[in-house]
Amino acid sequence: MESDSSVEDSTSGDSNSDSSLESDGGVEDDSTNSTDSSAEPVETGLTFKTLTVNGTDAYGKFSNATEEFSFDNEIQTSGNSSYVVSNDKYGSQTYLINVVPLNCGENVYYIFEKSGTTVLNRFTITLYRRSMCTVTFNTQCSTTIPSQTVEEDSFAVMPETELETRIGATFNGWNYDFATPITKNTKIQANWLIATEMSNFYFTSTSTTCHIFYILNKNVTQITVPDYVTSIEGGAFSNCSTLEEITIPFVGHSRKTANDVLQLPFGHIFGGLNNTGSTSTKQYYYGTSNITNTTFYIPTSLKKVTVTSGNILYGAFYNCKNLTTVILPSDIENIGQNAFFGCTSLTEIVVPDNVKTIGENAFAYCENLTHVELGENLTSIDYSAFAGCTNLTSIVIPNRVTNIGTLAFDGCTKLTSIVIPNSVTNIGSLAFAGCDNLTIYCEAESKPDGWDKNWNSQRHPVEWGYTPKN
Repeated sequence: MESDSSVEDSTSGDSNSDSSLESDGGVEDDSTNSTDSSAEPVETGLTFKTLTVNGTDAYGKFSNATEEFSFDNEIQTSGNSSYVVSNDKYGSQTYLINVVPLNCGENVYYIFEKSGTTVLNRFTITLYRRSMCTVTFNTQCSTTIPSQTVEEDSFAVMPETELETRIGATFNGWNYDFATPITKNTKIQANWLIATEMSNFYFTSTSTTCHIFYILNKNVTQITVPDYVTSIEGGAFSNCSTLEEITIPFVGHSRKTANDVLQLPFGHIFGGLNNTGSTSTKQYYYGTSNITNTTFYIPTSLKKVTVTSGNILYGAFYNCKNLTTVILPSDIENIGQNAFFGCTSLTEIVVPDNVKTIGENAFAYCENLTHVELGENLTSIDYSAFAGCTNLTSIVIPNRVTNIGTLAFDGCTKLTSIVIPNSVTNIGSLAFAGCDNLTIYCEAESKPDGWDKNWNSQRHPVEWGYTPKN
């Protein structure tokens, strides 16, 4: 509505106001007044130039730039007809000039058609001023698309910016038909086709990273995480109570090296919340500054793990008592300390050819480990690496090994034979303690100087100058 200077309140009692516009606070209706039946008929009528008229209703729609509307430019009168403009249907507040303000959205005014002092018609006028709408774009990737300001009933422009590629997904257009007018503030989202191998994961990704938050369907027996995944949320696979086999591109949250902090273990991806069908598993690992431990809940049904890349660091599979098979990545160079400590159901392990060092206690107390195949480039079997492997019956030491650490095979009570190649220059104290049934075959003709004097503390039978059979 206009300011007080342009709107007349007909109830004000102003003696100078036109008394013909007033009747008990409104526009006077003289249709009941007596008339001269012999008078000539008077031509009347209002014509609207641009508004759409339906009976006594008229409607118009205007651009956002239109801030006011002139009825004098719109209405053409005939004969003795005149009109007044009011912002209420009783005509209690009328406009001195026939120009009205337009706010965004619907603006309702009333036109009272008059002939002299007689009200002939009341028109309801709806004037709609279009709003300005904000259109935003959710790319679901690192590319940013500027928002657009679009007038209502106009069209957003499809972005020409090429979106950054995403690992595990392919851009498939937008979720909006750009031939459809914008009618309100609108968020337009990019459509992405999810790769088949990622279809059961909720994840985010860029051109270089891919993070899995959680699995969608937990009732699975097998999970395969693609090699291009760069990180996995803690507890992402919790409550997968029927899981039997999993393939992962690394152990823990992400790919780590021995120099990194927070080298999270295998249990990280299953989380620390107790759930049905899980086994409480206390794992030791290297935290932010020192060795720490967390209890994770790993599916009891899980028996086989395949690791396709990354490193096997301190405590990676510590205390995973239900695992029977772990397949290691071919590119690892070291197996960390305590990596498989206490994996009491593990039956066999193949150490890839790239591995150079088996760390302290790496396979200690794997009580059901019966078969170990060591890679040809191995150089060191560290302290207590296979201690307590009570079902291990035989092992071949590769001819690049130079060190067998103290207590390396301590307590391997079923170990019956071991071949030590000429390359071994150091054997620590008590390396074969508790191996009650062991015979040692040494390629050396006699004990090298670097072997500890107590290397064979229990005086197991030794055959010197042994030549391996092809």
